[in-house]
Parts: sequence; structure tokens; C-alpha cells
Amino acid sequence: MPRTRFPIDCRAPARVYRRLGRPSGRRWQIVTVRYLRAEWRLHGGVWLRASVLALASVRSPRSHPMPTPSTSTPRHVAIEPLVGTRPQPATMLEQRLAQASLRRIEAKEFVFAEGDPTTHIFQVETGAVALYKVLCDGRRQVVGFAYPGDLIGLGAEGEHVVNAQAIKPTRLRCLPLATLNQLARQDARLGFKLYEALARELAATRDLLLTTGQRSATERVVAFLLAFSRRNERNGQDAHAFDLPMTRADIADFLGLTIETVSRTFTKLKVLGLIELPLASRVRITDLKGLESLTGEGAA
Repeated sequence: MPRTRFPIDCRAPARVYRRLGRPSGRRWQIVTVRYLRAEWRLHGGVWLRASVLALASVRSPRSHPMPTPSTSTPRHVAIEPLVGTRPQPATMLEQRLAQASLRRIEAKEFVFAEGDPTTHIFQVETGAVALYKVLCDGRRQVVGFAYPGDLIGLGAEGEHVVNAQAIKPTRLRCLPLATLNQLARQDARLGFKLYEALARELAATRDLLLTTGQRSATERVVAFLLAFSRRNERNGQDAHAFDLPMTRADIADFLGLTIETVSRTFTKLKVLGLIELPLASRVRITDLKGLESLTGEGAA
């Protein structure tokens, strides 16, 4: 097959080279540049449209010169190595969180307390955090748990409305609220990510309201285990075997039950052959369909 010749006017403008540097070394052998809503691939030191290279082996390519940048044309340049599937570029929030200060806390230590001023948001990197409120008579209501990848500290108030306490040794990334506000003005994707986080929190709150208001003790514990299983499945982890980082007391305060009721319900599910408990904190679901049949969510 004759060697395909590409037009020399496909070279990228000097500003692209100033941003990306001169290609050299193995990591530059195959790269793609997004520029003016088009994809350009490096080929023999020349930036060409990806579509040109795709068609080169079957027919003569048409000339696709790179557009000249102008002040009135929106432009974005991003470079990604083409290895397997192309990863999605990280949002500015994810980049900043990866560079944010790291805080390590031990079990029972507070991330923040109710009434503390809101100065940072936190992302759980490892460990787990319980979010709860305490009534004036000392009773506690756990309103949620935060696991690796979750954001906590979001809210419209100037102070935290719940307590956040580690339930095992935990590492968190701490991002100042002022930085978050700045990023929100620069990255439109950030707003959608925060929307997703708040939507998940709202859905969990509604489910907790249903659980504590209408479900029986068995249905509450089953719904809790299934929610943990589905979370693992969404995150690409084992949906049938997992470790519970919280104690039975934490689960009881979350579900509005006593510790004894929670323990008896776990034992009941084990006797029914629906779960196994190799350790107190380890759960293995052996009959997922049978477990789902006990949630009380069947068709009306």
C-alpha cells in the first residue's frame, strides 16, 4: 500500500506546542488533542484530525486543516494518552481534592460538631464517618454514614447542622469552602457533581424516613444490608460479601431500634439461611432474592 501523504497545514499552532511541550519520548508516540471541539492525533510530528488517520488505510484522506484560533471562538485543549479505553478527564474539584490537605483521625474523633462554622468540605478517602444529631435528653439519631469517595460538610447554612464522627480510623481530604466556590464559577461539571451528591443524600434521607416510620425491625435491617450491597455493586465491589464498619449500636441508632433487636434480627436472618456472619462485622449474603422478598417493597 502506498504511503499516505498528509497536508502540512495540519500542524498545530505555536500556542499548542507552548502548552503541551515538544513531543518526545515513548509517552508521546500516540496521543490525542482536543482542540476546537475536534480530536487531533500526533502522527510523525504533525497534528492531524483523528478521522483522517482512521480513513487513511482505506482511502485517500481529505484535507482537514486545523482552524486558526480566534478570540471569538471557544477553545479547549486537553491531552490524553490512548492506552486501552480513554479515561475521562478529572473535574477541577477532583484535581483539587487530590491535592488538598490530608487529615487523619481515629475512631470516635470528630470531623466537625453540630454548630461548628462551615469552613471546609471533606471527602472520605479511607475509613467511615457517622453523621448524627443528639437530642436534649441524650438520645442519638444517626442520619447517615459516609464511606470512601463521599463528600461531607455540604450545606447552605453557615454552620454544620449534624455531628460527624469517625467510626474507624479515617483519612479525609479537606477543601476550603472558598476554594469550592471559586471552582464552581470555573467548572460547570462541578455543579452537576454536587447535584448528584445532594440528590443521593436526599434519596437516602427519604428512605430512612420510610424505614423508621413504616418498616418492621426485620424490614429495616434487611433494607440496610441491601443498601450496603447496592452501594458496593455501584462501586464495582463485591455485592454479596462486605465488612460493616459500624457497630451494632450505630446500626440501632440509624434504624431506630435497640441493640438487642438488631442483634436478634441478624441472628434470625442467619438461621433462615439468608446471610452468613463469619465475623461480627463481616456479612455474606447467601440468598439475595430471599433477602429482597423481606423488604416489604413487593408490587402492590
